[in-house]
Amino acid sequence: LNLNVMKFNLKLSALLLIISFVGITSCRKDDDEEMSNSYIGSWTQSKPNDLGTVRSDLTLTEKTFNLAQYQSPFMTKFLEASGNLTVVGNEMNLDITKIGTLESLTSFKYYEKGTDEYDNLISMSPFGAGCEGTFSVENNKLTVKLDTNIDGIINELDEEFVFDRK
Repeated sequence: LNLNVMKFNLKLSALLLIISFVGITSCRKDDDEEMSNSYIGSWTQSKPNDLGTVRSDLTLTEKTFNLAQYQSPFMTKFLEASGNLTVVGNEMNLDITKIGTLESLTSFKYYEKGTDEYDNLISMSPFGAGCEGTFSVENNKLTVKLDTNIDGIINELDEEFVFDRK
């Protein structure tokens, strides 16, 4: 395995984990059912980076989540995380149970919770298996605000992520 490819994957893994470790609180709405289910669906986001564009595809169900990231120019999947989703009232917590990384240009490998490889990937995130934030859904957009540097302040430039409903 090429060391540079592994370093690149690990840096991108940390970014994905920051985005995917969402302990989320919902905005107020009159209808509790609508509020609690507004996050459910498939979402996508594209952002430029030094190598081109990263597309993040996020799927949320009542009890599970999956986040996959793809890098241009060929939109090669380089990272994926999935797991259990728990919603209690207005709060949501994610438990990542599986992480997949691009091992080489032709090989993608998944690591299950409880394995050393999974633990090593999780340890690279400043949050371990979670962080807290807020979300809102409006006009088919899911806005997630996370305190990714754990300073108690949400910076809109670095800690707000907007996904479009697919």
